[in-house]
Amino acid sequence: INAAGTYTANLKSVAGCDSVATLNLTVNPTLTSTTNITICSNQLPYTWNEQTINAAGTYTANLKSVAGCDSMATLNLTVNPTLTSTTNITLCSNQLPYTWNGQTINAAGTYTANLTSAAGCDSVATLNLTVNPTLTSTTNITICSNQLPYTWNGQTINAAGTYTANLKSTAGCDSIATLNLTVNPTLTSTANTTICSNQLPYTWNGQTINAAGTYTANLKSVAGCDSVATLNLTVNPTLTSTTNTTICSNQLPYSWNGQTINVAGTYTTNLTSTAGCDSIATLNLTVNSTLTSTTNTTICSNQLPYTWNGQTINTAGTYTANLKSAAGCDSVATLNLTVNPTLTSTTNTTIC
Repeated sequence: INAAGTYTANLKSVAGCDSVATLNLTVNPTLTSTTNITICSNQLPYTWNEQTINAAGTYTANLKSVAGCDSMATLNLTVNPTLTSTTNITLCSNQLPYTWNGQTINAAGTYTANLTSAAGCDSVATLNLTVNPTLTSTTNITICSNQLPYTWNGQTINAAGTYTANLKSTAGCDSIATLNLTVNPTLTSTANTTICSNQLPYTWNGQTINAAGTYTANLKSVAGCDSVATLNLTVNPTLTSTTNTTICSNQLPYSWNGQTINVAGTYTTNLTSTAGCDSIATLNLTVNSTLTSTTNTTICSNQLPYTWNGQTINTAGTYTANLKSAAGCDSVATLNLTVNPTLTSTTNTTIC
């Protein structure tokens, strides 16, 4: 028989009678079983069907059933590694001590805990703990007196000084804020300005000024503070000057303030003073003509030679000399010289 089934056999009994034997044959197949096992790494080595297993994998075993049949068992073994976890925690100094996995922690640092997972496996937890100190901040503020009272962190401040406030940061940590408050008084300034009359009207801080005087303007400084500016304005009138000058005709043409003058007269020019003001100068120019003089002189012949204005004269005649007057002008002197000869006389006298 090669397979399960029902078989019969015709036999003879010991008494010579017919006998029919029937066989109902059942054939059990080879038994197989598969087992899926998950263990922790700390449970290695793992024993299965007399095998010592040190790593995850698929293993088989050939067995005999209770009926003596072959049986093949398969093991699918999964090994969970040791679990690790890292937690990064930041808290405030006022939150110490900190409790974690049964530990009481008083300072920042790295801490570990050996645990067992729900599956019974080893688990190593790591805590990186950062502790934020109490936060401090200092603010330096300068305001104007007209900005008082000043509000800061719920406080109403009426004067310069140092103020503190106990706050909570966004992370819930203590925070101490300090305010150094400076209060600038109302600013004042005075400007003393001198201008010329031709510079009127004068513009100052939006005002148009037409005369000398004292003016004020209420301004804002770059910091937004009140500022009172004062202007003391002096207006210089147009300057005038007159010059009386006498020159000789030989000094023409005469130059004066950029003008070339050829004859006597009155001349004016518009100038600017060192302060930038208009100045009107007037020149009264007198021109002395060339001076002439004539001298008629009669001398005796025994008075020759005759000296005149540096000249030595030996005979009668007309002579000229070019001289300078006391004012430096040209002067022409003329000498008409007459020389009387030696007188002779003859007297015829008859007497008794």
